[in-house]
Amino acid sequence: MLQMNTLDKLVVPLLVIALFLVTVSGCGGGSSRAPQAVAPAQHGAPSDVVYPADTYLLGDMDGDGQPSVSDAIKILRIVVGLDDPDPRADVNQDGSTDIGDAIKVLRCVVGLATWPIATGVDDTGGTVTAAGGDVSLEFPAGAVSEDFVPAVAATTSYPDDPDIVPETVYEFGPPGTQFAEPVQVTVAYDAANIPAGLEEDDLRLCKVVDSAWEAVAGSSVDTTAKTVTGQVDSFSIYGAGAKAAAAGYVFVTAWGLRDSLAGQFAEPHDVAVDSVGNVYVADISNDRIQKFTSDGAFLGWWGRGGHWEGAPLQSPWVDETTGWHGPDSGQIAHWGDGDGQFNLPSGVAVDSVGKVYVADLYNDRIQKFTSDGTFLGWWGRGVYPSFYLNEGTTGWHGPGSDQVGYGGSGDGQFIEPWGVAVDGAGNVYVADTTNDRIQKFTSHGAFLTKWGLYGSDDRQFDRPFDVAVDAAGNVYVADCDNYRIQKFTSEGTFLTKWGPQGSGDGQFEYPVGVAADADGNVYVADTGNCRIQKLTSEGTFIGWWGQGESVGTHERRTGWFGPNSGYIPLHDIPASGDGQFEWAVGVAVDADGNMYVADRATITGNPRIQKFRPVAP
Repeated sequence: MLQMNTLDKLVVPLLVIALFLVTVSGCGGGSSRAPQAVAPAQHGAPSDVVYPADTYLLGDMDGDGQPSVSDAIKILRIVVGLDDPDPRADVNQDGSTDIGDAIKVLRCVVGLATWPIATGVDDTGGTVTAAGGDVSLEFPAGAVSEDFVPAVAATTSYPDDPDIVPETVYEFGPPGTQFAEPVQVTVAYDAANIPAGLEEDDLRLCKVVDSAWEAVAGSSVDTTAKTVTGQVDSFSIYGAGAKAAAAGYVFVTAWGLRDSLAGQFAEPHDVAVDSVGNVYVADISNDRIQKFTSDGAFLGWWGRGGHWEGAPLQSPWVDETTGWHGPDSGQIAHWGDGDGQFNLPSGVAVDSVGKVYVADLYNDRIQKFTSDGTFLGWWGRGVYPSFYLNEGTTGWHGPGSDQVGYGGSGDGQFIEPWGVAVDGAGNVYVADTTNDRIQKFTSHGAFLTKWGLYGSDDRQFDRPFDVAVDAAGNVYVADCDNYRIQKFTSEGTFLTKWGPQGSGDGQFEYPVGVAADADGNVYVADTGNCRIQKLTSEGTFIGWWGQGESVGTHERRTGWFGPNSGYIPLHDIPASGDGQFEWAVGVAVDADGNMYVADRATITGNPRIQKFRPVAP
């Protein structure tokens, strides 16, 4: 065993060196950023340490809750092997105890770093507190591993945002680490520093996502305690701010150019998303369906190659095969009436098992495919394309049936079906537009029921362009020329309607597309107003997205506008910027709430798909 004088000879010189290093490193003012190391400490607490097994303060070796020289000495004793390893000594969270850990504590002693540095928690659950108690994390049991010690500190490195209170920004590290269970975060705020024009009730917990601030869903403010609280699933930078007061959507990306090559569009009229996030686009004037990843990477297309203006194309560069075409296939798509060919595909929908349904407009039929474009069958009105002129049966036609679609008004027949939707049970709903009705079928085209006729009363339509079904089986119809949305049961019983014509909140100017999300919210492609509107399942207006102009001031903005925002849509000028629409005709929402919009554009505009990410309320 070493004697005390020997110990002093070992430790005191190291402490002098450490104090020198603190002085030198502190000349520039120091840094208050949290440690970035990911590796947890590879040792446990010694049995004689007196503190709760699930919580401890990094660097607080004597347990008094304050930084001191004695804490640094105790860390140096571990460095030179005089004391057993202790998880509190790994202040920098790099998986080992060294002189840098002692320096970190000494920086806190002289005021160059924030104390306490962090609190540890094991797999039995606990609380992490930092920055003088202004921020804490409550970890449920099992959220982190036994030796994992989260680093928590105030930070001055965060994205600029006028709606965030900078004095209450904290970094929980290591950034990006996912929790096994949601963790509750509480952040204190200074009421004196709330951004101008905002109230305390507007504040929510905010998190940095992709270098931008977002409100944490479900977070709340306690104006008495001066804190905001919310549940999170990973480490990041957090603060108290007002982001939740502007709930809506953030532009993510856009893709498409005007042409007929892979990933390009002539006029994208509708969009659908499958259960794994693949995006399908009804590229109407290219007579094809295109498939993409959720971020717009082209996967392939299918349709007809070879006819234009009623005559076969004779160019040797044109391959007339029908089916799936991958990237750079050199195929072009034009109309046809055979199996898997299209004559203006106007609507697209995907069921829960990945089958794709296409409203084949001028062929007056619905076609069904696999997710990779393999033809499965079609139904509608059929006649034989021969001199017999036989009256064909109406119903399901498989591959090689030699039937073509031909318009009709009987059950199971269509005249220009623009839209199609599928419910959770696989039933298919068709917006039989020129017949002014909705028809319902099984997934194999067996007729079930229909409702509607021309008119403006309840359960009547004037060019119903699209149809959508929510998780509860309610059916929503974009009753375009009546400037309204009508809601029905799955059997066609009228429930409610909302509109009317106009550019105000919840009003429409030719609504062409409609979609519903998993929570029952309804999204309307308000085409004439160049915007997307979001409403509850009962028609209560939530907000709209697009380009706006302030009433009376001509101040133009692009973004999300809530009730009575004072902005009206601009629809008299081209709008091709991010988040703007020239001719928004189709809308879809995926399982994560991301919104996809088919911006059809005019002949001089840019046809494209735009993707938006939700900002939580």
